[in-house]
Amino acid sequence: MAIANVTAGSLEISAENVLDAGVKVDRGINAPGDAILQWSEADTRFNLKADHTKETLCPLNVSSLYVNGAEVISTDGLIDAAAAIAGAGLAETSGVLSVNVDDSTLALSTDTLIVKSGGITATQMANNTITATQIANNILSGTQVADVGSTGGIDVVLKTTLTDGNTVAIFTVNSPFKLEVIDAWSIALSTGAGTWKLTDGTDDITNAVAVTATAGTINKAASIDTTKSTIAANGSISVVGDGALADVNVYIRCIRVA
Repeated sequence: MAIANVTAGSLEISAENVLDAGVKVDRGINAPGDAILQWSEADTRFNLKADHTKETLCPLNVSSLYVNGAEVISTDGLIDAAAAIAGAGLAETSGVLSVNVDDSTLALSTDTLIVKSGGITATQMANNTITATQIANNILSGTQVADVGSTGGIDVVLKTTLTDGNTVAIFTVNSPFKLEVIDAWSIALSTGAGTWKLTDGTDDITNAVAVTATAGTINKAASIDTTKSTIAANGSISVVGDGALADVNVYIRCIRVA
């Protein structure tokens, strides 16, 4: 059994073969059981219970709480997160946790962690970081890739093959984006001659280009009608052959526009 000894103002508990010794507080005859501060040998800790006959723990009202000499709950009830919780990347002020940001790459905006505008530059991206895997189909539209202007633009080359001078529709009311044709040329695949031109399905965009009857020869459009060269999204563009024997690959350089 446990033996309690009071010596020089202190209370000493001697377990004497009793593993879970404790100090009971008499709650009176109407209480279901005495309160107890009991040592648990299995858990190597003290448990505070309102009823010593049950395993339910009870609250403890203290002005502050220290762990290993450091205050973790202050007298105003705030948790000292700097001592108990905060680690690398976290800051604590008056018991409130916050995220440290450099305000250059990352920032806080209305209680939300964001990538700061202009925060991602070549410094944050290693070579070959962004590949086709990270870029979804059609993610770039005329909104993201504006007119060439003074800042430059991204061109797109469309390719199609004419066989025996037959007409080929590249887009038929289904152009995936708005574009402007800025160049067009062909490379002969045979010794067949003939002509081809670009149209928007109704009107001519280029002049009729004569194909030199020598395989590998390049023939370019000499003129582009700038009033017809812009094709709307879901618009049409065709390479119209004259039905002769020309076999050519036709290349159309265009830019995506807003």
